[in-house]
Order: sequence, then structure tokens, then C-alpha cells
Amino acid sequence: MAEHQTCAGESQPRNKRWAGRRRRFTAAALLILYVLLISTTCVQASSDFLARIGTRVLKEGSRGSDVLALQEALALLGFRPGPADGWFGSKTRAAVVEFQRKSGLYADGIVGPNTRKALEKALEAVQGGDPRSRIARYVVRKGDTLWSISKAMGTSVGSLMEANGLKSAVIYPGQRLVSPLSPARQVWVFAPKYKADDTVALESVKTWLEYIDVVVDCGFSLRSDGTIRGTGNPDLVSLVKGKGKLILALVTNTNGSSHDRTIASAVLTGSSARKQALASIKGLMDLGYDGINLDLENVDPAHREEFGRFIMDLSTTLGPAALLTVSVPAMLKENPSSQWSGAFDYEKIGRWCDAVVVMAYDQHYSSSKPGPVAALDWVTGVTSYALSRIPRAKLLLGIPSYGYEWPVSGGKGRSLPAHKAQANAAAAGIQVSRDEGAVPYFQYQAADGAYVVYYEDGLSLRRKMEIAVRENLLGVAMWRAGYETLDTWESMKWFKGAAEPGT
Repeated sequence: MAEHQTCAGESQPRNKRWAGRRRRFTAAALLILYVLLISTTCVQASSDFLARIGTRVLKEGSRGSDVLALQEALALLGFRPGPADGWFGSKTRAAVVEFQRKSGLYADGIVGPNTRKALEKALEAVQGGDPRSRIARYVVRKGDTLWSISKAMGTSVGSLMEANGLKSAVIYPGQRLVSPLSPARQVWVFAPKYKADDTVALESVKTWLEYIDVVVDCGFSLRSDGTIRGTGNPDLVSLVKGKGKLILALVTNTNGSSHDRTIASAVLTGSSARKQALASIKGLMDLGYDGINLDLENVDPAHREEFGRFIMDLSTTLGPAALLTVSVPAMLKENPSSQWSGAFDYEKIGRWCDAVVVMAYDQHYSSSKPGPVAALDWVTGVTSYALSRIPRAKLLLGIPSYGYEWPVSGGKGRSLPAHKAQANAAAAGIQVSRDEGAVPYFQYQAADGAYVVYYEDGLSLRRKMEIAVRENLLGVAMWRAGYETLDTWESMKWFKGAAEPGT
């Protein structure tokens, strides 16, 4: 069956069977080296888990420290075994069954030698080593097949197809695939630096880096000719890399304080500007970044096809050495004619990048009527639509750490950090109310009139994190570091170790 499976970029006629086998063997060997990237520390860490799990066959009803180690291992891998209490109950069995299914094993819920071996491989892929291995993924090369890739990843073709939302076995060079065993519940934060002495984001990251997986340095913007302006934040890069975490360079089309449609159009449609932009973005990797987050906004919907092709070309340009992630606007349904979101083909973008951040915020904004930045029912709908187009193992739910205040009499509002809104209410002795999604809001009287304020805090953000846990998404991505309330990090801690939503 595998002999006649469609390869990336070519077919496999019978008279090239042995050459095809050699290519698959080479691809598999390289994939093992690339995906795992295992250091001695990594092997020791996974061996420690296995030593604690031991050799006893574990099944529903088992008790002991070996069951506790199993539950901790499953939780680390993004499965939900229930409380880590050493009791192999129904939730632990369900987590084992799901792990076995995604590993291509017989899913009987019993932990024996084969399941233990699969656990070892999965743990090695997410602990220690190169931080990029924590997003277990592979960039397809010419001659690859799903069969060769799945075997090297320790999973089945079916599980690999399901994890990546593939409808057929046809794959293409440059396409990016994630492993079904990619760890979930990652925390990403965007860290802008708007002025030379702005250390707000840096200090937040420094304080909470223990609970952060990926930091996005918001320091680069494209020009109309495809060159890039900005120097990034070297102090942030040094801090994050020093702690063995991932750092990405944010690339936008901002001009001043807004996203410039003409810049996006020039880069997407101009041959010279497009070529220069691809080279400029790749050049950022020389500054120590692990990859990029492309955040082009206010893109002309007429350039929907050009945007998709740009992502494809960027994937090939960056190659496997760099992560390619994309931020996209929130949608409740596909609307190619929308002036704000029409240019974004979720399905195509998801196929050609490693992760997609759905910016599930600004439901209400400065020039809209007052309301939540991200109401819970709206975020639920946004997530539901995104999952119909983007693999959950690639999807990050964007969450806001800010708010808006609007004049009650009408008129344009203004944004403010969530911690400032919270402090303002406390200083004025104002009782904060919450909507049905736990979003806090209040009204206050100023010298120039009354204002209504909506913002996000730890409780309202936890309700959104529960969606990410329930849907087993790759994680959440917070815009932005330094604006959040202190209790936001209590919710982040919960998210990193969450067993079940609402507990």
C-alpha cells in the first residue's frame, strides 16, 4: 500500500521502487533527528518518568506511585487523565485510550510494553533539547510520504491525517505537519516595545517566564518595497533564549499606529517587493529568533489568493529550521468579501504553517458601541468556526489583557491596560459587575462626564482558557505582556496544569 502512496511533489513508479525506499529511509532518519532533537538531559527526563511508571501492567483499578507517574506523563503530553492521585480511574483510562489511538496502537486502555515505549518516544520529543521540538512538526520535502513521516513520528497515517485535517494522502513540499502527540496547553505572549525606555512587556515576561512557552517580540514592520524596519528587542531575545524558551519575531504591515493596506498590497502583488519581503523575513533568523509570527492586518480581500501563496512561499523560504506562525482575525463564518477578514483563507493558512493564532478579541473596540473586548459566547463561536478549518493541534486562542472605556454619552472610546482598569475601580471604591461570561465592567464619573469600562481579568480569561482545554487546542496567546491583571497568572498556572474545565 505504501509503495503506491502519493509522494510530495512526485509519483512512485515501480521501476523506482528501491530508490523510493532509500529516499523514505533517509527522510525517516532525518525526521527522527529533527523532530526529537534529544539531548542527554532530555533522555534522562523521559527515563525518569518511565522508571517511576515501572514495568507493571497498569489498567483501570490500579493504584500506586506508578499510576501517579503515568498521570503526570499524560498531562504533560496534553491528555486529560483527571486528578494526579495515583488511582487509575475512568478518566485516566480515557486519556490512555486517546494516547494509544493517536500513537497508532490498539486502544484498549491498558498500559503494557508497547504503550510504555510510545510514551517514552513522546516524552523525549517534548522535554529538553531544542525548544522547537516542543512543537512536534515536520516540513514536507520532495519524496516524502505520509507513511514515512508517520512511522518516524511513531504514529499512524490515519492519526497524522486527522491531526492535520488532511482529506487525502497528497502532500506538497513546504507543507507543515504536526504530530498527533504535540503537547497542548501552551502559553504564548506578545511582547511589544513601543519606546526605547519601554520595559513593561520585558518585566512581565521576566517575572512569569516559568509559565510561558513562546514569546513573540513585536519589533518588525514591512515596508512597501519588502524591506523591514525595526531592530527588535535584544534584551528580550537574550532573556528568553537564556531560559531555553522559544522566541518569535512578529512581522506586521504597521505604519505608525495602524496596519497599512497599501503596504500589504505592495508586498503581496509586486514581484520585486514580494521577493524582497521573503528574503527580509528569512534574514530575521540571523538575529537569534526561532521563527516568525506573520501579522498582516487590514489586507484587501481582493488579495486573498496572493496572501495564501505568500504563506506557501514563506514556508518554503524559511524551511525546517524556522517556525512559521500566522495571526489571523476572528471570524464566525467565512466571508471572502469582508474588508477586514476576507483575505484570510483559514484552511490554506493552517496547511502551510506550524501554528495559527486566532485573534479572538476586539469584538468591541474604540469606535464601536461599548461592550466586552471578547464576550464568552462570541469567543466560543469564533473557536468553533476556526476548528472547522484549522487543525486543533495548530490552533492558539488569542486572549486579551486590556480593555476599553467609552463615554456614556456616546463617542469614541480608548484602550487601557486591564490592570489599570482594575486599579481604577478599586481606587474609586466601585463595585465591579460581571456579564454572563464573567467579563468585568463598571461605570465611573469623571470631570468630563460618565464612562463605561470593560476589561479582562483572571476569572474572565480562565473562562476562555477552559474553551482551549475542552477543545484540546495547542494553547492560548495573550496580547499583550505587561497589561494583564495579576490574577491572570493564577489562571495561567491553572491552564498549564489543568485537568478538567471548571475545576
